[in-house]
Amino acid sequence: MRWELLELAFPIMPLCVLLRKECFLRVGLFNRRINGIDDWDIFTRIAEIYPIAVVSTAVGIYRQPTPASGQGSSARAAQLRELAHHQRQLLKLPRVAAASPRVRGAVRRRTRKRISENLIWTAAKRHLPQGQLHPAYTNISVALRLDPLCFVRPEGYRKLARKLRGETAVQ
Repeated sequence: MRWELLELAFPIMPLCVLLRKECFLRVGLFNRRINGIDDWDIFTRIAEIYPIAVVSTAVGIYRQPTPASGQGSSARAAQLRELAHHQRQLLKLPRVAAASPRVRGAVRRRTRKRISENLIWTAAKRHLPQGQLHPAYTNISVALRLDPLCFVRPEGYRKLARKLRGETAVQ
């Protein structure tokens, strides 16, 4: 199991995915009930059984949807909220469940923190400067529901400041 995949430690953008048919036959098809995060779900289920490789070299261009585009994929806050909820199911996968409760809890906390920071960053950097108050409000409210202490942690402000200054390689 790639724990990084389970806790969203890298972006999951299926621009170029190569899977054998046997993977789908063994883990099942896409889960239609979790629209927008079904790719993350199936990749996590595949990583539970098969070794995976992640290529850090860019292999495509990903266009970020906007709230005005009308695409379901622009409903980022709703998708990330669903992802945080669905992660509970993925934490029951056999190899993940075999880890200690402390390890699983740490993965869950890091994921919720990562999602909250991402939503706040998106609201501050993209939505608020463009006057998009509704998406900004939605992002911030979901962030607070997932991680109520996200606004009081100093490291979040340090990360935001570094990103706004244009510094890279921030984890």
